[in-house]
Amino acid sequence: MNICFLSREYPPKIIGGVGTYTYEMAQALRALGHGVYIITEAIGEERELYEDGIYVMRIACRDIPLFAPFRNVLKMTIDRLEYSYAVSKKLSRIVEKYKIDIVESCEARAEGFWYYLFHRKPPLIIKLHTPEKIAFRLDRITESLDVKIRNLLEEWWILRADKIVAVTKAIAGLVSHYYHIELKDLSPVYYPLNAELFKPNGHLSKNTNPVVLYAGRLEVRKGVLILLEAIPLVIAEFPNVQFYFVGADAGIKYRMDKMIDRLGCAKNITFVSQVSREEMVSYYRSSDICVFPSLWENFAFTALEAMACAKTVIVSRTGGFLEMIDDGVTGIFCDPEDPCDVAEKMRCALRDASFRASIGEQARARVLQRYAPRKKAKEMAEIYQKMLSRNNHDKKGE
Repeated sequence: MNICFLSREYPPKIIGGVGTYTYEMAQALRALGHGVYIITEAIGEERELYEDGIYVMRIACRDIPLFAPFRNVLKMTIDRLEYSYAVSKKLSRIVEKYKIDIVESCEARAEGFWYYLFHRKPPLIIKLHTPEKIAFRLDRITESLDVKIRNLLEEWWILRADKIVAVTKAIAGLVSHYYHIELKDLSPVYYPLNAELFKPNGHLSKNTNPVVLYAGRLEVRKGVLILLEAIPLVIAEFPNVQFYFVGADAGIKYRMDKMIDRLGCAKNITFVSQVSREEMVSYYRSSDICVFPSLWENFAFTALEAMACAKTVIVSRTGGFLEMIDDGVTGIFCDPEDPCDVAEKMRCALRDASFRASIGEQARARVLQRYAPRKKAKEMAEIYQKMLSRNNHDKKGE
């Protein structure tokens, strides 16, 4: 099969899990012998070339003069429409040229909107990561006219899919609720993870001072404000503990700085801008525990990466984490609304190195068993094949 992924995020540009998923799945499908094509946003000049055996087309988003009068009012919506126009032009050129059988895209941003507004083929598979509509509400962002129109565009894109695939049962249930479509019985296809890249370095960290790591975007939904409130309660028992926040600012760093000044814990906190996946491995390995207290989470790649590095993860008892973690076995649950509970779970883990080692060992075993890239790629390839078989059957019946 020839599969084309629409993913505005793709290495080296990765903002969240979508870009990581696309890279991991593309590599795994290629290893199975499928042809894989990526349409993604250019960093600098447009170009097309093979990268790690994948044909990657990096395209530029250009202004459409027709939208100029509305650009200031509908900034996000126009950004989506202009990028989708560039994607659609490229997709139109390659569908026949490379005999594309399947197109897969995330639900956010409606990247192939213009193409699928006028075309029925190839079959479109939407993989539910987290719709922007849901993410914005969880981040408590005001719904302006721009946001409302962008939400409608996203909803059209989801409903246009020939097949919807969910990363978790949790996101299937949430999308069912928000968009009034029946998805609750979908079998999820979890993320794949390269456990050869993310692996322990053979020994426990020998930190003089405890190291706690948060990896991910700095945004309300990720629970970073609650984590900050918990830090002084950990410092009270471990005065020299060091907290590392590694990830891009999604607009709340200034709030975090104010909180840190109020809490008086600046010397215990270090911020690191987003780093490459390869660099991220060293941060996981150097930590004692990793904390992800999201208010809601579909399926955090960062938690999966930490588990693969045999680290104890403390995660929210919510969303996809409920499908990822066995409490006290492969990780530890916390209440993301209660900084006291988050702090207590961190203190308990920091007190007992043997407990951390046991959880870390079982966490890595879980990753190897459940999230192997080859296994996940076979699951997706089976879905693709069923879609093609159904389409061929429909053609014969016409």
